[in-house]
Amino acid sequence: MATSRTQIEWACLITDGGTPATILDEFRIGRDRTNDLQVDCADVSRHHAIIRRHGRNEYRIFDQNSTNGVRVNGALLARPRRLADGDRITIGRACFRFRQSSSEDRKGPSSSAAGSQITERHIETHACWLLIADIEGYTKLNQHQPPANVRRLFESWIRRSDSILEEHDGVLIKLTGDGFLAYWHDHPDVRPGIAAALEKLREFQKEEDPKFRIAVHLGTASFAGRVGGDFMIMSPDVIFVFRMEMLAKALRAPRIISAPVARILKHHMPVRYLGTRSVHGFGRKFGFHAF
Repeated sequence: MATSRTQIEWACLITDGGTPATILDEFRIGRDRTNDLQVDCADVSRHHAIIRRHGRNEYRIFDQNSTNGVRVNGALLARPRRLADGDRITIGRACFRFRQSSSEDRKGPSSSAAGSQITERHIETHACWLLIADIEGYTKLNQHQPPANVRRLFESWIRRSDSILEEHDGVLIKLTGDGFLAYWHDHPDVRPGIAAALEKLREFQKEEDPKFRIAVHLGTASFAGRVGGDFMIMSPDVIFVFRMEMLAKALRAPRIISAPVARILKHHMPVRYLGTRSVHGFGRKFGFHAF
């Protein structure tokens, strides 16, 4: 997957526990299990609120005639409201933080962020498992299917993939034109869960639609964020895993993993050596495996 592709605007809700829930075109919140985010509290209505995407980079929250209302930055929602990066949403006793990429595209920060916004980024670097997933033949799919069908397929795929990742402590951090980037902070205790998530994604690949590729690399990544601003993940290893996905496409391989991943993963599942390959921009050959 080329990093130059136009990226879909990315937004999510961060729970008090720190878990992100990805927002696509429409995101429903309430007590009923059919919602995208179920909040199992007595003071939350069955269908409490909805967040809808408008245009390329605008998200609005609507109160669905709830009993106890919705608050944004402490103010009771009286009509649909445009959300800004960093807004705090309160539904019953549950609180969430709205996060959105490309915040510089918006006309201005929310009133809660005004006056307190800082421009310096806080950067942390961690050892991470990096995973890229990409739908095969996405361009052709768009040419032969109605846009609404493609959108539903993509959203269903994202939701199920995100559920698999979340179940095993992975974080879907960014949507791309036809896929996503996810990560885990590396620690020996999380590695069996990562292997289990990869096994479930492999089973998911066996289904008819959509066909997709997976690339996994173990390296370091820097996480940069700012108050009232955007959130980024970056490093040569992030670029490397994107280039791995391009290599998987060239090799017609549904799954490709780097040598550091294979050294650990082989203790949890069978891996198969694919040989050494050049990676564009990295100047030498690297060993790759499949699982």
